[in-house]
Order: sequence, then structure tokens, then C-alpha cells
Amino acid sequence: MELFAGAVVVILLLWILGIDINVIISGVVIILFAAAVLTHLFFLVSVIGLIASKKREAYFSRFDRRGKAKWETAFYEVGDTELPNIFPCEVVMRDKLYRPDRKVKVRLSFSGKVVYDRNAVATIIFGNILCIPLTGFFVFVFYLYSAGILHRLRRRVTQW
Repeated sequence: MELFAGAVVVILLLWILGIDINVIISGVVIILFAAAVLTHLFFLVSVIGLIASKKREAYFSRFDRRGKAKWETAFYEVGDTELPNIFPCEVVMRDKLYRPDRKVKVRLSFSGKVVYDRNAVATIIFGNILCIPLTGFFVFVFYLYSAGILHRLRRRVTQW
């Protein structure tokens, strides 16, 4: 929410300073496109990490914060070591998803410091599936918007 409020303040300041609204809108679309591309790159790197991982059997052990993280993550006992999940844990169905009495299949990362549980695998798959049309949408919007600006510029030049 703070990010959205800050963006509104910056846009208003740019508009008050006399920056053309078309330039502001183009900047916003470019920033959103860059965010979509970076999110997609994040999920692609996660897929590479997932492909390089090895299947292991584990037991869920506890929820805790990993390092200085703000969110809790699930920890699994893989053999004699306790390793955190790569993504934060689910909050909604915690009792059904994380059960210490059940043996689960996890994927041990190539570094051996984190695991990918089923929720992490699902997040990576759906993230990749959703990022492709999102990135394409921003390319399409930017193309339409830039074509409209170019059309208006051509009309202004021919009027001179």
C-alpha cells in the first residue's frame, strides 16, 4: 500500500512540474513491464533451481523465520538435518498442508541449503504460467500506447 501511495505522489509531482501526461503514462507502463519481466526471470531461475534439485523424503518439523525474514517458513527434517523451504509457508490451510506425522517428498536444492515442497513447486509452475501472458499484455499495451502517441505526433507535424 505504501508503494502505491508513493507512486501516486511521484506521479502527481511530475504532473505538477509540467511533465507531459503521455510521458508519465509511458514511464508507468515501462516500469510495470520491467516488473513483469523481472518477476518472470525470478520464476525462470526458480525452475532452473528446481530442475537441478534432487528428490528426498522428509518430515515437516516446525514453522520459524529464516534469518531476518519477515515471514515464517516451513522447516523439514531431511535425514539428520533440518532445512527451510525456499518460499514462505501458507497461512490459510496450515493444518492440512503441514503435518509432522506424514512423510512427504521434497526436492533438495543443488546447494543443499533449502528444500522445495509441493507448495513451492506449485508456486513456481503457476508463477511461470501467469507471467507469460502478463508480460505479453504489457508489451501489447505499450505497443498500442506508443502507436497512439506516434499517430498524434504525425498529425501535429502535418498540421504545421
